[in-house]
Amino acid sequence: MIKSIVVCEDTTNSYEPINAQRRFFPGVHGTVQILVRLSKIEQDSNVTFQWYISGEPETPLATYVVPMLRNSNADRFAVGVLDLEALLVLNSFDIYQKWFVIVSYEGETYREDFELRKFNNYQSNGSYPATKRNTVSATRINWRG
Repeated sequence: MIKSIVVCEDTTNSYEPINAQRRFFPGVHGTVQILVRLSKIEQDSNVTFQWYISGEPETPLATYVVPMLRNSNADRFAVGVLDLEALLVLNSFDIYQKWFVIVSYEGETYREDFELRKFNNYQSNGSYPATKRNTVSATRINWRG
């Protein structure tokens, strides 16, 4: 059974969400992650993540299946990851729109919505507003090359 689903930028090694939100800025955020908390898994099964854009809601852009092996642990986790850096390089469609992911597990299906937006903190009068400049945590920016 699915206990919870969190849309976030990243997760810790102990499966805690980092920067839970629904609006992401490629180039500032490195990933969108869907953290799924499951109850005890009594039989081998799969968690399925289907990623969609609002412009084409009938056809998934990608489907990922995470196998879950039977285990007596009370809580189990599965994480679906959308690599925003890879999307920036792709250039085959407009990534800046509303997205959603369908999470399925043993007959349960949930939809989680989020949005990718262009990051622009430069205003038309030539100034940078302090409120926007201070909302980006430099420690969360993915500097990998």
